[in-house]
Amino acid sequence: MNPPTADDAARIAAGVLGEPVARVHRLETGCGNWVYDVLTTSGRNVVVRIARDPDECAAGVHWSRTLRPLGVPLPEMIAHYVPKDAEDRAWMVLQRLPGTDLEHVYASLTRPQMLDILGHVMAAQAIVHRLPRGERFGFTDGLSPPPHPTWYDVLVEHLRISRERIERVRIVDVRHADRVAAFLTPLEFREVGPTPFLDDTTTRNVIVDRGVFQGIVDVDGIACGDPLFVPALTRMSLLSRGFDTFYTDAWAERLQLSRQRLRHLDLYTAMFAVNFLGELGQQFNLDAPPPVDPAVVGRLVAILDDLLTKLR
Repeated sequence: MNPPTADDAARIAAGVLGEPVARVHRLETGCGNWVYDVLTTSGRNVVVRIARDPDECAAGVHWSRTLRPLGVPLPEMIAHYVPKDAEDRAWMVLQRLPGTDLEHVYASLTRPQMLDILGHVMAAQAIVHRLPRGERFGFTDGLSPPPHPTWYDVLVEHLRISRERIERVRIVDVRHADRVAAFLTPLEFREVGPTPFLDDTTTRNVIVDRGVFQGIVDVDGIACGDPLFVPALTRMSLLSRGFDTFYTDAWAERLQLSRQRLRHLDLYTAMFAVNFLGELGQQFNLDAPPPVDPAVVGRLVAILDDLLTKLR
């Protein structure tokens, strides 16, 4: 199936809203769905998300219907279409929250603004933590249980995927994955239970407008396991962009982490450093693989080196 286009997004929006479209702009964030910012002639602004496959769209519908009534600040779902035929595109039309991803405004935020945004994110996570817990670990669309028997298995799978991506593109040394794997032992994570959490409320998907938190977007699933994975990914995202880590330092402080848990935070951040290395040169949902800047590779490797030094 050919990738969707802006014309497809305009057609969907016009059909749902019953009026012509004045402007369509693709939001090239994430690596799964095709996301478009659509403005109608009357000035109505919506987001059209065209999914990779119907199952992912069905998961997004499920979590919107599950989490919004509980108070998780997701955008209103205006319409959706989940086809029975896999040859047809699934889509959702959503409320367009004002603002942009946290990463685009982070450097301009004051410390109090960061802390206020963090409070909203942690409050949303607390709601999800209270969802019924099963006995399995990993990521779930809500329609089937997570795939793994332990959190350690999730971590091993995470590194395996990063390793395979590195091997596929061969831009960086695959041994970086092995360097992190050497610190993983089943015994260290035996106490981690399957706590539900939003896995991607990081510097992306947290929408901020003029310094004020607006909501959370792109929730197609949740994870069950260690919620510390989220501040670790957020921290790695900040480090990779050369930002300070005040936001995630405050997150860790509010969680009152023990020395062992601070070690887990460093280890998870190192895992995401390898994950970021594995994403270099990948096409994902783009028209072509993006060019790789050697300076970016060097910066990510240096971050990984620093984290592994702390873990020794």
